[in-house]
Amino acid sequence: MPNADLGEEAKALVIPRDPVTPPQAEALLAWLRGQLAAYKCPRTIDFVNDVGRNPAGKVNKRQLRAPYWPSDRTIG
Repeated sequence: MPNADLGEEAKALVIPRDPVTPPQAEALLAWLRGQLAAYKCPRTIDFVNDVGRNPAGKVNKRQLRAPYWPSDRTIG
């Protein structure tokens, strides 16, 4: 997702196994901080029901990015 200072920053989209009682975002971030380098760790987590896939079964990245990115243009 866009970041004014860095250009982009990591955001995690999580599909919870149990949608009724999803895990706490703070607990997931704490676990990730212990597993990943600081620059790879997402700054925020959103819980979603589906990631959306194209006809080939691949994750549709444009569809995932749309709510967070102001235009079709991306960095890079």
